[in-house]
Amino acid sequence: MSAERAFLAAFEAHLGPVQVVKYRAIPWHSATYSGAQHLLHVEAGDTANIKAFTRDIAEAEIALPRGFVADVLVEPTDSSGRQIEIEVLTIDA
Repeated sequence: MSAERAFLAAFEAHLGPVQVVKYRAIPWHSATYSGAQHLLHVEAGDTANIKAFTRDIAEAEIALPRGFVADVLVEPTDSSGRQIEIEVLTIDA
């Protein structure tokens, strides 16, 4: 399973069906770690609880093919709150 699919499965477990509008992964490195910064723009359905998702997704277990999720940031991008930008920092293991 790709990282994008793992993220999508975790997001849908909290939000219901979502549509990925845009996805990109940027390699990331520090002095001791390497990984990627994943940027996802998704659109959630009308029944999605965005506030609960924003609160809970940072603690969610997201199984990646290799590595782990180090940080998650969620930001609504429109006035309806249905479109959200999600930034996920992963560390390679």
